[in-house]
Amino acid sequence: MNIPFYTIGSRNFYERPEVTGPLSWLDLLVDPLNDNNLASFLLSPAFGATLDEMLSLRARQDMRRVPLYFVLQESNDERFGQLKELLR
Repeated sequence: MNIPFYTIGSRNFYERPEVTGPLSWLDLLVDPLNDNNLASFLLSPAFGATLDEMLSLRARQDMRRVPLYFVLQESNDERFGQLKELLR
């Protein structure tokens, strides 16, 4: 969109945590059924899920062979409550 920007310090603008979080959120909104988009957002600083939480979701996903989105929607974990509402 030709929006000018200026960064100080690093050339890796898109790898900065304050940029990767919102970008992963936008990717998730575009395609919530894409497991990579959802996992990327959950592990980003914007959400901050732990690896143990991700492994728990993945284990439930592997048992059912469905997209991670559906496993998250069926989760009783309070940590994911607001996210579940936003993605419905």
